[in-house]
Amino acid sequence: MKNFRLRFTPALEQIFVLDYAAKSVLQTRIATLLGMIFYGSVGIRDNLFFGAAAHDVQMIRYAVVCPVLLILFGLTFLPQAKRIVHLLTFVSMIIAGLGTVAMIAVMPQTIEYRYPSFLLLLLFSYIFARLRFVYATGASLVISTVYALVAFSVCSTKPQVLANSLSLLVMANITGAFASYLLERYGRRDFLQKRELDAQHRQLEAAQEKSERLLNNMLPAHIAEQLKDTQQVIAESIPDATVLFADIVGFTKLSEQLLPEQVVGMLNDIFSLFDLITNRNGLEKIKTIGDAYMCAGGLSGRGSGHRDHAAAAAQTAIEMQAALARYNQRHGSTLSIRIGIHTGAVVAGVIGKHKLAFDLWGDTVNVASRMESHGTAGRIHVSASTYRQLETTHTFKARGHIEIKGKGAMATYFLIGKNRQSVEPLLLHRAA
Repeated sequence: MKNFRLRFTPALEQIFVLDYAAKSVLQTRIATLLGMIFYGSVGIRDNLFFGAAAHDVQMIRYAVVCPVLLILFGLTFLPQAKRIVHLLTFVSMIIAGLGTVAMIAVMPQTIEYRYPSFLLLLLFSYIFARLRFVYATGASLVISTVYALVAFSVCSTKPQVLANSLSLLVMANITGAFASYLLERYGRRDFLQKRELDAQHRQLEAAQEKSERLLNNMLPAHIAEQLKDTQQVIAESIPDATVLFADIVGFTKLSEQLLPEQVVGMLNDIFSLFDLITNRNGLEKIKTIGDAYMCAGGLSGRGSGHRDHAAAAAQTAIEMQAALARYNQRHGSTLSIRIGIHTGAVVAGVIGKHKLAFDLWGDTVNVASRMESHGTAGRIHVSASTYRQLETTHTFKARGHIEIKGKGAMATYFLIGKNRQSVEPLLLHRAA
């Protein structure tokens, strides 16, 4: 707050008023309750000090002020109390003040013995009641004005005593008003600081959520969780997983005829489709290398309750072929895809420190890559280990033995489809 006005913009002022009122409810209850206790407890001395006036004082005390304060105390428990709490406190202070002035008017003592209790009331109004400055000042000025009128016109007060009393009253109001102003000003400053801290906290949470989303996009969820808990090297041996490689046939040659942004846009469109398919089938995307796409199933933390990873990889491959066929139809292109799948043991882990990368290693990865590179455009080429896991649920065509670098002759198969429903005619038609 850069000026002396206790005022925000209209929208922010409305929020502050409600917030300040909500925080004032408890203190208002305490102030009202203490006011009733104060008024009620000191009544035991009325007969000792006020003689014949004691009856009138007690009528004001117990028949007017205390019942009204009790009603106002009860109103603070209403659901609407947060909206009207300052009005309730304002009325409470007016009632208590006017009651005090009324008792002063009927007391037999001269006024110099009466204003200490009135000054205590002003202290309540300005400071303890937690009234906003405008309400505290308004209530105090009203009851101070009435007090001055009563002291001047009703009480038989010597001029010098009256002047001394009123000067104390003025000083008490100035001091109280300044204290009330500072309390509200500090309250407004705290309100702004809290809003700023809340905004920063929300921004921090949003940034953290964004970072976690990015981390989860880069790494499997269970690996991301481990990474948040430890700074050690993360690696695990997985005895049975299925690795899939997919390569867009002829894309390298096609890219030579396109602008760089067209190449990137086309790859992004196709690989985004593959991402959706991979995620839907419970597989984990590992990486892309140029126009090649790699994913895997059976990794820890994924596919709980899901179909087995070999079947999930087969379904992913089938859907990739169909998705590329639809892409060709929409864009008038003739792209085809070559897919290789192998099932076996892998090692999974995170490498890098500043730019993390989740990857797989092992013979299974190499064989899956060979299945893709030795495959045929428009077909899904699988190893014998994958075939054995799917032979009862899927249809295959034996390819025979082929030479695989580093492995020698291996029996391999082409996946035709699931449950003897071939998907090849559509795919081969598009590949042709």
